[in-house]
Amino acid sequence: MVCNYVTRKEGNVRVAIIDCENCNRDSTLLDKECRKGILEILLKEADIGRLILNHPFVKVFDGEAFELLKIITNFLEKLRAMDIQKFMGKEERCKICNEKRERFFEEILKVSLEDPIYAFKKLKEEIEKEKIGKRPIIIDAKTKSCRQCKLAYLNALYEIIRAWKM
Repeated sequence: MVCNYVTRKEGNVRVAIIDCENCNRDSTLLDKECRKGILEILLKEADIGRLILNHPFVKVFDGEAFELLKIITNFLEKLRAMDIQKFMGKEERCKICNEKRERFFEEILKVSLEDPIYAFKKLKEEIEKEKIGKRPIIIDAKTKSCRQCKLAYLNALYEIIRAWKM
C-alpha cells in the first residue's frame, strides 16, 4: 500500500501530512498496512519532525510518540543496511550456516515494516540462539574461523539492536 502524503514546513519543523481520507484502511498504527505505509514515508523523508494522519479524526504524532517512530525508523534503516553477504563463510562447510542466516534475514526484512517489534524480538532471539549454540571443545584452524564468523555476525546483530534506543 502506498500512502499519499505531502510535506510542509511549520516553523522550523518539517511535517508529513498523510492523506488518509481516501484510504479504506483504519488510519492507525495498529493497522499493519497503515504502519507499513507510515514507516515507508519516514524512511524516505528522513528529516520529518511531526506526522499528521489526515482523516475525519486527525491524528498528530509529535513529541515522545514521534520520537518512538523515529527510533523504529532508525532500527529499520540499520536492518536494511546490513549486508548479510559479509557474514557468509566462503568454505563448503559454511553452507548450512549461510543458508540459515539468509533465510532468517529474508524473513526479518519481509515482516519488519509491518511489525517492527516482532522483527526486533526475532533479532534478539537469534542473538541468544547464536550465543548458546554449539561451541567447539578443541579449537583448531577450522573452528577458529567458525568462531570469528559467528562473532562478526553477532556483532552486526547487536549493532542493529542498539539502534532501538529505549
